[in-house]
Amino acid sequence: MNRQPQTTSATIELDLGTQAPTGALTDEQGQARRFSGWIELAAAIEDWRTSITRADSGPSPSQEPEPPAEHEMTR
Repeated sequence: MNRQPQTTSATIELDLGTQAPTGALTDEQGQARRFSGWIELAAAIEDWRTSITRADSGPSPSQEPEPPAEHEMTR
């Protein structure tokens, strides 16, 4: 079975007249990440990507407490 990966979108606004890419990346919730230069643009994209991943994933199974076993008896 082929599953489509989950997707999302953001808007990149570029300031005209600058040598380096300068502007803002805005996500679907309206949070803007300003950048100036290629490295900051890449960092803005990575921050946006990881914030989506964190929001969708919730706690991992190793972080959730295990319920007590029903067969264990206390003495």
